[in-house]
Amino acid sequence: MKTSGYSLRDQVQAFPVFQFTIISAVAISQEIADHSYKIYLWHKIKSLHEVMDHSGVVGYIGYLAAATYLPRIVSYLLWSRLSDRIGRKPILILGCLILSLSGIIYAFGKPFGWLIISKLLVGCFDVNEGVIRTVFGELSHGSDAHKVIMFSMIPIAQGLGLIFGPMVGGLITEWSGPPAADAPPETNFFKIYLFAKPNFVNAGILTFSAALVFFFFEETNMNSSNSRTDIGLLIGDKIRELLHLAQILKLTTWK
Repeated sequence: MKTSGYSLRDQVQAFPVFQFTIISAVAISQEIADHSYKIYLWHKIKSLHEVMDHSGVVGYIGYLAAATYLPRIVSYLLWSRLSDRIGRKPILILGCLILSLSGIIYAFGKPFGWLIISKLLVGCFDVNEGVIRTVFGELSHGSDAHKVIMFSMIPIAQGLGLIFGPMVGGLITEWSGPPAADAPPETNFFKIYLFAKPNFVNAGILTFSAALVFFFFEETNMNSSNSRTDIGLLIGDKIRELLHLAQILKLTTWK
């Protein structure tokens, strides 16, 4: 079987399975979080008291889009350059945690200003988009056969995000329409914060991805200041020993 001129044996020989799996998990969790909120975005904005009609909702969606994407014009370059200096690993961890925090702010944001802040955080600290591509390139160690698999994960992650993101946002959300004008005040937490559940789920997934990177991911930028003793890996080794998974999770390549 041939793919892009390389046999399947060429593609999997000495392939860094475990490291690839960790970065793929980060990419997928980020895509799920990025697409989750879009399914209920209209209802989220409509639930705010300062939005009175449909035309107002459209305008507010535009403000959120601008707050998300305009900062990325500069932030992608800045964070990629910073990862050259301090390493890919701390940037990946920071990206997951900031996206997690952004989701929590978005969940509790009642005034529209808090939604803007949450999306500015995404735009300014969405650091993983470019860094993940760089890590895939470094994990391939110059092997074009490995790059075929590595970079195919990017559209796969995007596709999985488009599938499972709306599922998380749509199936878990407590939205059932605006309350009646004479309805008594809600006391149930998830009735007060209708969109908290999907953001909690996404925050948990992103935090788990950050933990995977911290404990098990090996720095790929050997020229960075983070390429020396890695405390996270040392703790990760102890975790693997305690769980009797040292040999399984030590498998970093296919032979």
